[in-house]
Amino acid sequence: MQLLSQVPMLPKLQSKIKTQQSYIRRTSNLTQDFGAVNSKLTQQICVCMGQLRELDQKAERVELQVNLNEQAMQVISRNLTKIRNFAVNTFASQRLFHF
Repeated sequence: MQLLSQVPMLPKLQSKIKTQQSYIRRTSNLTQDFGAVNSKLTQQICVCMGQLRELDQKAERVELQVNLNEQAMQVISRNLTKIRNFAVNTFASQRLFHF
């Protein structure tokens, strides 16, 4: 008797079941799409990390070159000072001999 009283509800229940199945399909599709996007993003992040490592290594090489250039400039500056002092001393000593 109770089963017969629920028969009028059957079309509504079937409609709800179809709606839930549709939600499940959409959720499954979204999950698959998310997985694909996540995979692509992970690959791109790995590529970017590799590029950052390369740039970091290049920056280290440039920094080393700058340090070497600075040291070379200091040596050149010291040598120029020595040459200038030698020239001044030589000129001064020649002037003394001429007088």
